[in-house]
Amino acid sequence: MNQRDVFALLSVVGLVFGCAGAAPPPDDPTNPPPLDDPPGDVVPASSALVKEGMDAIGAGDFAKAKQVLERAHAENPKDPQAAYYLGVAQDNLGDGAAAKLSYQKALTLDPKLIEATVNLSALLLEAEGGGAEALALVDKALAHAPRDVRLLTNRALALEATGDMGKAVDAYKQAIAAGSDSLELRIALGQLLAQTGKKEDAKGILREVLASATQPEMLASMADAFGRLGAFADCVAALDKAIAKDEKPVLYVRRGVCRHEAKDDPGAQADYEKAVQLDPKFSPAYFYLGQHLRKVGKKKEAIAALQKAVELAGDQGVGPAAQKALADLQGKKK
Repeated sequence: MNQRDVFALLSVVGLVFGCAGAAPPPDDPTNPPPLDDPPGDVVPASSALVKEGMDAIGAGDFAKAKQVLERAHAENPKDPQAAYYLGVAQDNLGDGAAAKLSYQKALTLDPKLIEATVNLSALLLEAEGGGAEALALVDKALAHAPRDVRLLTNRALALEATGDMGKAVDAYKQAIAAGSDSLELRIALGQLLAQTGKKEDAKGILREVLASATQPEMLASMADAFGRLGAFADCVAALDKAIAKDEKPVLYVRRGVCRHEAKDDPGAQADYEKAVQLDPKFSPAYFYLGQHLRKVGKKKEAIAALQKAVELAGDQGVGPAAQKALADLQGKKK
């Protein structure tokens, strides 16, 4: 997803289903559910060793799980559970190549093992150019589980990765209709609608989500989307909720940008100044404050703010833009 520009704080987190199994991405990405909720299609455990490996995964001891499940797989190479859970352990240890082979082996042994398809398609989606392969894999699995929300979600992402935005929109809608209560999924649909020019539809979906969203990260992502849509009052409303939960300088700066676009210059200045107060070393706050002061004719104050932005940022981040703005304001060539 292409979601980063002046309004961007972060992209939607955790939308690709995979790795941990059956649970959808949590509303709170800082407090994910434990990994000991075994996927329904592959329980009960096929052997004592597989059960031991599953328990180690649940405890977050992926190194032990890998060791145990390698033994389980060696003792019974035709056990799809051993291959699948070995893939989960490898995946969580960062060995995507090995995990991919394990998931593929599990699917060879049991083509209806939906969790293996979910995780394998997630790995493919993380790889550059993996959208088409992920799509083919998911479509095959949907023949066995046509209303599986995880598969439908990864199908939507695969279609988007291949550039088929129209079908991706329909796929997101199918995932939601299948029973997904994921706010992230609805945000992703809203952002995709915006990209495809359906701005009013996008605003409607995002406004529905805004009524329920509570996590600052999610609200910041929504503010980004509203900003891109030119819905600056909604952008401010999203950031109002985010700031009420977490007073971060970056949130004040982003709200200041939205307030500026909404023609609320006093509100914008107050937000930039609050960001400076919260973190006197946060260079974007000085940059935007300087630009605002320049606009309202306070040249001396603008120069001071932009100089501070240059001092703090150097040639990184807002530094080059601040240097140019400062040179323009001082009548120098830059």
